[in-house]
Amino acid sequence: MTEITDFDALREAMAENSGQPEGPARNARAEELLTAAEKLNVPLAVIEALGHQLKVYNYSSEKGKMFVPFARLLRMWDERPEDFDEYETHSLHWVFKWVSAGMLDQPHVPLASIEKWLGEMEHRYRLAGYSERAVRSAEHSVAAHVGDVARAERAYAAWLAADRDSMADCHACELHGQGWWQAEQGRDAQALELWGPVLEGEYTCAHEPHTALASSLVPLLRLGREEEARAGHLRGFRLVRSMESMRGAYAEHVEFCALTGNEARGLELLAERPAYFTDDGQPQSKLDFMSVVALLMDRLTVLGLGDRQVPGPPGREWTARELAAHAREVALALAARFDERNGTTHVSERARARMARQPLVGRLPLGVRSVRPVPPPARPTVPVPGSGQPDLPSLLAEARRLSDTLRPGAVEAWAAAAEAAGGAGLDPRDRAEMADHEAMSLGPEGAELFERAAGLYTEAGDPGEALAARARGAYVRALAGDVEGAVVAVTGPYDEVLALYAADGTGIRQTASVVMSRARILTRRAHGGEGDGAALAEAEAAVREVLALVEGRAGEDVRLAARVAEARAMLGELAGLAGDLERAAELFARGAAAFVAAELPWYAVEYEARLASLAHHLGDMAEAERRCGLPWSTAGRIWRRPDGPSCTFSSPRSSAAGVRPWRPPGTPWRPPTGPTRRASRRRSGPGRDSSSAASCCGRGGGPRPRRCWSRRCPN
Repeated sequence: MTEITDFDALREAMAENSGQPEGPARNARAEELLTAAEKLNVPLAVIEALGHQLKVYNYSSEKGKMFVPFARLLRMWDERPEDFDEYETHSLHWVFKWVSAGMLDQPHVPLASIEKWLGEMEHRYRLAGYSERAVRSAEHSVAAHVGDVARAERAYAAWLAADRDSMADCHACELHGQGWWQAEQGRDAQALELWGPVLEGEYTCAHEPHTALASSLVPLLRLGREEEARAGHLRGFRLVRSMESMRGAYAEHVEFCALTGNEARGLELLAERPAYFTDDGQPQSKLDFMSVVALLMDRLTVLGLGDRQVPGPPGREWTARELAAHAREVALALAARFDERNGTTHVSERARARMARQPLVGRLPLGVRSVRPVPPPARPTVPVPGSGQPDLPSLLAEARRLSDTLRPGAVEAWAAAAEAAGGAGLDPRDRAEMADHEAMSLGPEGAELFERAAGLYTEAGDPGEALAARARGAYVRALAGDVEGAVVAVTGPYDEVLALYAADGTGIRQTASVVMSRARILTRRAHGGEGDGAALAEAEAAVREVLALVEGRAGEDVRLAARVAEARAMLGELAGLAGDLERAAELFARGAAAFVAAELPWYAVEYEARLASLAHHLGDMAEAERRCGLPWSTAGRIWRRPDGPSCTFSSPRSSAAGVRPWRPPGTPWRPPTGPTRRASRRRSGPGRDSSSAASCCGRGGGPRPRRCWSRRCPN
C-alpha cells in the first residue's frame, strides 16, 4: 500500500476508499487514513480524515463507532474553528443529524442524553443561522421512537412548516421520513403519495429510492396494489442487496416474502446475509431483522415446515421452529432494552405486532427461478467481395445502432442485413434479431415469427430477450382482436421474466419490454371494456408497474426513457377512459415532453395530437392550434432520410385527421388512416403494393394499430 506523504495523496486515498463497498474493510482503511493524516501535521487533513471516518461508519453495520470521531471533531471546532474550511464547517453541522439518529438507535444511550443533544443541536444551528427544520425532524424521530404520538405530530407539523435550507435533509430522505410516519399511522395512501417522487426517481440520494421502495411494500399490499408491490420488491432488492448498512430495508424485503406466500424466496434472502444474524453495531436494524426472521419462520411452521433446515446464525444447524424461537427471543430482548431506556412499552408492542402479521396475499407469484444465461458465442464474420457495398458486419452494426437508439429505419436496416447475409454465416443471435424485426414489420401477422425469434434467442443464450419476443407475440394477438388470448399468452413470460430479473438472469431492458407488453395488452382490454372499472384498475396497475421498474433508472438509455414516456401517456389514456380529462391532458403532456427530452419527438406526435383533441373538445381553439404545431416541424426535420423519400406527417392544420374529436369515456381512440407517425418503404412481393407504407408501428393503406408491438419502438 502506497505511503501517504502529502495532503493531496490523502485526499485521493479517501476518495478511492469512499468508492469501496460498505463494510469493515472500508472502515478499517478509513482508520488507517486517519493515522496517516495525523502524521502530516496539517489540521485540515485531520479534520477531513475524521469526517471521512465518520461517514463510512455511518454507512455501515458499525454505525455506533461514529460517536468517537464526531466528539473529536466537535472539540476541535470549539477550540480552533479557524482550522475548518467552509465545506468542513458545513459537514460538521450536517452530521449532527447522523449523531442524533445514531444515539436513538443505541439503547445504551440514555434518553436524557438524547434530549440534551437535541437542545445542543438546536442551539448550535441557531448560532450558525440555520433553520430549525432539521432539528424538528430529529425531534419527530425521537417522539415517534418512544411512541409519543402527540409530540410526534407537533414536531412533524413544525418540521414541514420550517424553511428548507442547506442543513435540511435532501428531498428524497425527507419524503421517505414523512411517508414512513404516515404509513406508521395507518395512512397508507398518503404515504405512497409522499413517496411518489422518490419512487419515480425525481429525488434520489445514496440510500434512496432504496429505503422508500422497501418501506412501500407493505402499504402497497394493504391497498391491494399487488403488482406495484411485486415490482417494488424486485427493483428495490437489487438496490439494497450489496449495501451492508441497509439491514432494515433488507428486512422489509424478507417481510414482503413472508406476507405474500414467497417463503422460499425469503429463505434465499436470509442465506445471502448470514452476518445480519450476528452484527451488533446497529441494534435497531438488528431488531427489525430478527422480527421478520421470526415472522418468516412462523409462516413456515404454520405451513407444516417447522422441521425444515433453514439458514440462520453461524455455528450450528437450525430448523424453522428453532430459529423462530431464537429470533423472537433476540428481538424481544432488544426491544426490552429500548423500552427500558425510553420508559415506555412502545418498541416491544411494535415488535410483537410485526411478528404477528398475517399474510396479505395468499400467493403473489414471482415466477420460477432460472439458470443464468450463458454469453452468446462470438459472431463469425462473413467475407464479402469488394463490391463497394457495406459488408455484413457493417450492416449488422448499423441495424443494431438504429435499434438501440430507437432511430427510424431500424426494420429496414435489419431487412437489408438479412438480404445481404442470405442465411449464411449467421449465428443464432443474428438470426434471432432478424426474425424479431421482420415480425415487427408484419403487425398482427408476425406472431409465429416472434415465436421463432424467441427460440433463436434461447439458442443464443439470452432467455430474457426470448421472453420479450414471446410477449411481443402475445401483444400482436391482442392487435388481431384476441385480447383475452393475449392476456393468457403474456402471463407466462411475465412471471418468468420477473423471476429471472430477480435472480440477475436478465437485464432491466428485457424485463421492461415484457412488463410493457403486458401493460399494453391490459390497456387494450380496458378500451374494449366500455368503462369497466376493474379492467381500468388492472391496466393502470400494470402501467404503474412499468414506472416502478424503470423510472429513475433510465440514465442515458433511450429505450428505458421511452418506456417511462409511454407509460406516462398510457396513464393519460386510461384517465381519459375514466372521464378525467384534466388528468389525461396532464399525463399526455408529460409523456410527450419526456419523448422530446429523450430526443424522440416523433413519438410525441400522437400525444400532442391527443392534447389538441382535448383542447378542441373543451373549446380552447388557441391551445388546440398551439398543440398541433409543436411536434410536427421538429419531427419532420429529424425524419428526413438521405436514402429515400422524406418521412412526412399530415399536418393537423390541413388534415381533419390531425385533430381528432374527443370521444366519450370508454370509447377507444381511433387512429386516423394514413401515415400520421411514420412511414417506411417495404420490398415488393406477391400480394403487396410496392408503394404501400409499412413500419413497426403498423401497415399502410388503412387504420393502423394504436400502438407498436416492437421492443425497440415504444409505441
